[in-house]
Amino acid sequence: MRFLVIVVLFCLAVAGSAFLAKVGLRGNVESELEAQAITALREAGFTGVEVDFDHLNGSVSGYVDRPEEVAKVFAVLGAKVPTAYWPVPEESDLEIRPTLVPRLRVSREDGADRAKVEGVLSDGDDAARVLLGSRIHSLPGISGVDNTITLDAMYLPFPKMAEFASLVSGVLAHPGAAEVVLEEGGLKISGTLPNEGLKAGLLDLAGQLGAERVEDQLTVKVPDTFLRVSELRVTRNRFGVTLTGVFPSRTDRAELLAALREAMPGGSVIDRIVEDPTCAAAPWQGRLPQLLPVLLRHLAGEFTAEFNATQIRVNGTASEATGRQAVIDQLEPFRVAQPPYELLLKIAEGSASNGAGAIELSAVYEGGLLILKGRVPDPAIGVAIQKAVAERLPDVSVKNEFTGGAGESEWAERLPEFFGEALTRVSVAKFTLADGILDLEGRTLALPDRQIIQNVAVNTVPGTVRVHNRLLHADQPFPKPALLPEDRTRLTEALKPFAVYFDKASDIVKEDERSKVAGIFEAVKAAGGDLEFVVTGFSDNVGNSASNEELSLRRAGNVRAELVRLGLPEASLSLAAVEEDVSDRPRSEAWKSRRVEVSLKPSNPTGSNP
Repeated sequence: MRFLVIVVLFCLAVAGSAFLAKVGLRGNVESELEAQAITALREAGFTGVEVDFDHLNGSVSGYVDRPEEVAKVFAVLGAKVPTAYWPVPEESDLEIRPTLVPRLRVSREDGADRAKVEGVLSDGDDAARVLLGSRIHSLPGISGVDNTITLDAMYLPFPKMAEFASLVSGVLAHPGAAEVVLEEGGLKISGTLPNEGLKAGLLDLAGQLGAERVEDQLTVKVPDTFLRVSELRVTRNRFGVTLTGVFPSRTDRAELLAALREAMPGGSVIDRIVEDPTCAAAPWQGRLPQLLPVLLRHLAGEFTAEFNATQIRVNGTASEATGRQAVIDQLEPFRVAQPPYELLLKIAEGSASNGAGAIELSAVYEGGLLILKGRVPDPAIGVAIQKAVAERLPDVSVKNEFTGGAGESEWAERLPEFFGEALTRVSVAKFTLADGILDLEGRTLALPDRQIIQNVAVNTVPGTVRVHNRLLHADQPFPKPALLPEDRTRLTEALKPFAVYFDKASDIVKEDERSKVAGIFEAVKAAGGDLEFVVTGFSDNVGNSASNEELSLRRAGNVRAELVRLGLPEASLSLAAVEEDVSDRPRSEAWKSRRVEVSLKPSNPTGSNP
């Protein structure tokens, strides 16, 4: 019996030793093969490739820079580690690492009605390629598009195709040769535009593409007429109202802006109108203060309105039939004016239920709880809001007390999107819709969130609904106290030594004059207080008076831009122009009239009540 036990123990010891030797040998073999493979790959320059072994079966993963390098990786492994079994390249986990920036070129030759689109995009950007081609194809005067964009895994994705397509459309919408090229981090734009306002808008859009440099080869060619007349394009979208075009004077421009701000208090207005004293006022200018509020009130959501010498175009959707007729009534007199205007009106009529009169709701958000109350067309809207909030804020609870029976309102279907976006930007809020007013009240998480929520709200409710934005942020600065009279006197004296001088006929702030601008900034910051200033540009009275005034304003505008760059709010800096009489001044002192001065705006302007 003892002998049998000894034999069994001996056999077990031999088997265990053999097993351990086999496992240890296998592990040593795998480690040695992996070391050989990694060394061979690194020597060949493939630093992003990794290998792993299961006995003699190798697996390959990681990245290479070019498609042809996949085959090279397996050639190196097969030559340097021939004892291993390698998969075929198609079955490996090797991927192509995108390293190249997209290349795009859109062009049209002079007199041609076809556009050419070339370049290379990422493998996943096929939808972007189609978007660009379709946007160009829809332009007037474009009969076809030769779209030869290729897709390549080596190229990085291009997330700014919508902005690029808008830029291209803005350039190609005007006749003549045009080209927009995006390559090697740079953007080149060439073409011919009818006015400076359109050019400024397109260059602003070009700046949103994130290019390292923008090469502006756009030219402005005034239409071949004896005298130009005003042009205006009004666009409203979720970000506010944008104005582009050309007006004869600051007065015309100021009247339009005042009417707009009165019609949409608190709304965002982007002013890109340029002033051209050689431009004549169009007959429609005088009616704009009455016409634009009607468009803002009766057209829902996004719309565009264009005014030029012969045509008035309006494209949008009226919230109801009476609103559509109100817009037409405002425009109809232009059809029979002398000279008559061609009215191109594409005003779709929304259903009568698109108004908000029947809908009343309130939403209170605090402590991770959203309480919905009021009457909506369908209680299912509350369920949709719950779902939208849950997707964005899973920890927020929603108490839905909506009741139905408020009629049909298609715009109410956009409420889930509004709440899903708005609640991610507030810590506490109360939103109330009643009597055609959407009231926004609460605390935002960041300063920009106030305007973002306003934009989303404007894009959600019909144009007949007014949005009152009372959202605040905890870090929003309180207004600074007004300066005492002696402090104002002290600041006035401190600003006097900082007159900024310019070269003859130049509006460029010289490098050695920038220290004076910095001195103005430091004096203003040291004074504190909530202040307003006048940036006055000076010129002599030699030559054309209108040109002198324009030069003075450009000088003042460039100094203001430098002050804004340093940190002063643009809204606190107004511009003025002065033409000095130098007839009795020695020629050696003529340079003194080429200057800009910054002064305090009077706290009690002349003519106002004390």
